[in-house]
Amino acid sequence: MNLIVRKATAADAPCAAFVLCESWKSAYSSILTVEELARHTDVEWRTVQLESMIPQVEGGFVVALDGDTTCGLCFYDESRDEDCAGFGEIVALYALSGYWGAGVGDALMRAALGGLAAQGYRRAMLWVFEENRRARRFYEKHGFVCDRDAAGELVAKRSTFGNAREVRYVCDLPCIGKV
Repeated sequence: MNLIVRKATAADAPCAAFVLCESWKSAYSSILTVEELARHTDVEWRTVQLESMIPQVEGGFVVALDGDTTCGLCFYDESRDEDCAGFGEIVALYALSGYWGAGVGDALMRAALGGLAAQGYRRAMLWVFEENRRARRFYEKHGFVCDRDAAGELVAKRSTFGNAREVRYVCDLPCIGKV
């Protein structure tokens, strides 16, 4: 594999949309309903969405390429959660299933955590489907831990993507180099 991670441009939108949609199909087929999954994996809709979003991202949007093949993406920015003011957020991190376990996710995570640290963030957070055990292990490998409230309960919410539950993970930066 000849892996390169670089900043995305609007021209990357079609390939990034394909990666996003195919990753959702692979990772979420047992978590989301067929209807919900179909609604969020329309490549044309995602391409239009990403074409307008990528140039406006203030945090960072990177893509991973294996030669000429876009095989992963990561979008990170300031946290959207009111109770995580001052945190950076990993908003999306996806790789094609054929690249799972091959280091693509690790390279994307290093780029995102490094980007957030360079922007001055000292903590990062992300949301993950509670049932997505593979992703949860991946995030834990990179230093993230389940966020808990003052009573010790997991910080969780019903997803805007169907009825699945999401849990929040947090880490102190820099947690780069754990992998």
